[in-house]
Amino acid sequence: MQLEDFIANYNLHDSLLEECIYAKEEGKLTLLIDFCYWAQSAYKDGEAETGLVTVIFYDVSAFKRDDYEINSDAIIGIRQSMPGQVELVVQCDDRSIHLFSFYTSAVEICTDSSMR
Repeated sequence: MQLEDFIANYNLHDSLLEECIYAKEEGKLTLLIDFCYWAQSAYKDGEAETGLVTVIFYDVSAFKRDDYEINSDAIIGIRQSMPGQVELVVQCDDRSIHLFSFYTSAVEICTDSSMR
């Protein structure tokens, strides 16, 4: 899907970043996220409130991130600052803020069940 659609249709706020793998040679960034289904507009009572999802960004370039150890960090923001440019902001338990920045052309969400 296009980045604009991803940002418009999925709310990542309060979801937890569990892992980040950047494969520079492949131009692929993979994020493992403990996703807040409850924060989505289509969420219905009785469904799973959270669950692990894998978000894959393709054709990634200019990837930059703060050097720190990821440990279930709360996603507090994601935006498209320029066409194709993503800025992802996370907050750690110690209240420190960290930034991930990159360019991408497409994104895919992988789950063991369909997204709501």
